[in-house]
Amino acid sequence: MYQPSPITRTGPLSQEALAQKVDAYLRTAELFSGSDPQHALSLARQALTMLGENAVKGKLADLNPAEYSGSVEGRRTLGRALLLEGRASIQLEAYDQAIPAFLKALECFVPGDDDALIATALNGLGGGYLVMGAYPEALQHLLHALTIYNNLGDQTGEAATRSNVGRLYLLLDDAPKALTHLEQALDLARVTTNRRLEAEIHDNLCNALRMTGQDKPAGAHGLRSVEMYQEIEYHAGEAEALSSVGDLYLEMGDYTQALNFLQLTAEVSQKIGRRQEVARALRRIGTLHAREGRMEMALTYLQRGFEAAEESGAKREVVRCHAELSEVYKQMGDSQAALEHFEQFYRNERLLFDEESDRRLKTIEIVHQVENARKDAEIYQLRNVELQREVDERKQAQTALERLATIDTLTGLANRRYFLELAERAVYQARRYNRPLSVVMIDVDNFKHINDTFGHAAGDQVLTNIARRMQGVLRRSDILGRYGGDEFVVLLPETGQEGARRMTERLRAAVAQTVEKMGEMDMPVSLSVGVSSSFGMTNISLEVLLQRADKALYTSKQGGRNRVTAFEVE
Repeated sequence: MYQPSPITRTGPLSQEALAQKVDAYLRTAELFSGSDPQHALSLARQALTMLGENAVKGKLADLNPAEYSGSVEGRRTLGRALLLEGRASIQLEAYDQAIPAFLKALECFVPGDDDALIATALNGLGGGYLVMGAYPEALQHLLHALTIYNNLGDQTGEAATRSNVGRLYLLLDDAPKALTHLEQALDLARVTTNRRLEAEIHDNLCNALRMTGQDKPAGAHGLRSVEMYQEIEYHAGEAEALSSVGDLYLEMGDYTQALNFLQLTAEVSQKIGRRQEVARALRRIGTLHAREGRMEMALTYLQRGFEAAEESGAKREVVRCHAELSEVYKQMGDSQAALEHFEQFYRNERLLFDEESDRRLKTIEIVHQVENARKDAEIYQLRNVELQREVDERKQAQTALERLATIDTLTGLANRRYFLELAERAVYQARRYNRPLSVVMIDVDNFKHINDTFGHAAGDQVLTNIARRMQGVLRRSDILGRYGGDEFVVLLPETGQEGARRMTERLRAAVAQTVEKMGEMDMPVSLSVGVSSSFGMTNISLEVLLQRADKALYTSKQGGRNRVTAFEVE
């Protein structure tokens, strides 16, 4: 493996010698950025070490572009190194390291002269925020990058960014918008002959078309993605595309084809050491066998999937395997094993919820830390009292955001206080970027009757089961909390009234289609739901949204229960 000569500790280099040495490291890092991100990251950090020693006397941890006294070209080189660190960190799923690297890179570039590099940093930031679940920030940076790439006529950059925007809308359950961006991305990628990017877009189109029920074109795009990844021998992408096609056939009910593609997914993933993908494929095969009534086969694959998930640290897959195993054992009549796996599912899901809550807060903290560092540097240079006050206010806001997140001990959902904290921030972002947002109030019908007739333990079990079913319907970006007693509350980002109606109808139906076992009795359970939306009302507050959702909920109760009502502005 080629690598530039190692760093020597003979004192600061001249600017010319430094530039040549750093450029050699960065060019080599770029060569390995796609195939060996760990090596690329190592090279980028060695380059940063050299720049750090010359810029801030060896304090790499304190490296701040605002303090770098080199030339414009030197700052641009520093930015390139930070971009490579960010890209490699994204591929290695170290998002808490990628985001600050991209933010610092942005400070190194000059608008007008370095627009292509700025757009690359913005696209990287958007991708990082996307995976961290910070969707408003992701959309803001991706659209900014899209504008720059469009102005530059950079078709490859625009195609890659539109692909990311399409993925974002898929996560937001908005397939029509996803398709618009992905179809444009595919046209651009075909012109650029970037086959890996084109294969990725075909895979995304497969998933978007599957969501809209267009199975035949979805299959065509999925198979084309598999074929292209095989041609360029990019096996990580091949495994993802095979998985997408397997999921498509599973939803279509073509279990023979689904089994073929999911087994291929497991085989390819095993060969390249992607144990998390192996775990998911094995779990899906187990689910397929369960649907066909082959319970022993289902157990075998689910157990193998569970073991692979534990080995790879894939916590979400561990949770899903416990849920599937609980259901299979229940159908086999082994109530003890079903209960054990359900308890493990419940316990691990709560732990995962805590970790994801911490991750959301950590994302906020990272952004504030980098922003505060930039402001501190400006204050040092400008001695501006007004800027100092702004930094102090940001630090106070950061302290408030760092308060320990708390959950409802019964359901594992966000409790009222923590829900309101998250919701206030989401409403602020929706107002700032003029984005839609909806709030949903939910009440369990006849819950007092359940408590009075069967006891509070039975009532607690009903609430826990309802919470689990709603979590199974909601998107990862949605915020679900227990508001108190038998009331739940949901915040739906990037969702207008019609989208909220569809989502809450799915919630209502998911609960109404099941019954609760109360001894020898089957007790039907239903929900009354009230929805309020903010789009078009720029100054609306969370308090008003909650009040309106509560009024709509009251209308649902008065109208006979087990229904969804949206608040209409008179």
